[in-house]
This record gives sequence, structure tokens and C-alpha cells, in this order.
Amino acid sequence: MKETKLINILKTFTVEEMKLFEKYIVSPFHSRGKNCMPLIKQLRKYYPDFNSDKLTYENLYYSIYPGRKFNRQVIYNLSSETEKMTRGFLVQIALRKKTFNRTELLLSEFGSRKLLDNYSDVIKVMEKQLSGGAIDYFHIENIAQLEGHKLDYFYMVDKVKSMIDSKRKDAEYHILLFLR
Repeated sequence: MKETKLINILKTFTVEEMKLFEKYIVSPFHSRGKNCMPLIKQLRKYYPDFNSDKLTYENLYYSIYPGRKFNRQVIYNLSSETEKMTRGFLVQIALRKKTFNRTELLLSEFGSRKLLDNYSDVIKVMEKQLSGGAIDYFHIENIAQLEGHKLDYFYMVDKVKSMIDSKRKDAEYHILLFLR
């Protein structure tokens, strides 16, 4: 159990992340039907190094299901589901750090729902996020993505004239990315 993918991920969690993860797994929004909290409560006893000889599937099973006969498949399934939850949690951690990506996802949702006023507001937010800052490969890539979103917006509101300038900028940024 000490060298499972789940344990290897949990070893990387800070104390604060471990607390946040516990909140994450009990949230009905993120839960997939299995209650992973009992396993996390048991694993927390071994945090942060997870080195104890007592850290076995059998011991975890008996701690979670006292008095029941050991069923390897049940504990494997619970462990697997908890590992999936850690992956989802890491995505949320990454999104906290990547404000542009988070904003881009919001823009995508507004676009798919045809919320055009919200869409144009979010484009302005993205422009503000990209103003200033170091000009590097990722910055140019983000600007190219923004120009693509502007094209989508102009297409949705049928502003062909505005589309021409945005298309030119989009092409320029893609050429820069290619040359990089």
C-alpha cells in the first residue's frame, strides 16, 4: 500500500492541501457516490511520510469496516476512487494558479450557452489579464487564443468588419508561435 499511486500523490500534499482535499471529497458537487472520507481519515494517521508497517490494505479495511470479513476488492475500489478524487483535486489546485485558463473556461461556457453579453465582458477581463507582463511563448499563445475567442464572438454577433482585424492579429500570433 505504501507505493500506490494514491499514496504517492498524498505524499505531495501540504498540510493545507490535505485539509482542502478533505473538504473537496465531502462536497456533494465533487463526490461520485462513494464515500472516500473514511479511507482518508485512516490514511491521515500516516501522513506525511506514509512509512508505517501498519499501512496495509487489510489494516485499513478493518479500521473502516470493523467486524466485517476482509474483502480485497472493496478496499481496492475505495482506494481507486480516492485516487481519482486526488486527480480531480489537483486539477482544481492547478486552476487556482492559472487565472487565464480559468477565465478561458468560463468564456467557453458562456459561448456554449450563447450568453453574449457575458462573453464580451469576459473577453475584456482576458485582455486586462494579458496586458503588461513578460512577452514569452506562453503569453503569445494566450494572446493568440484570445484573438480566436474574439473571432468566435464576432461570428456569433455577426460583426464581419471587426472580424477582419481580429483574424489578422490571430494569424500574426500564430506565425510568431510557429517561428518560436
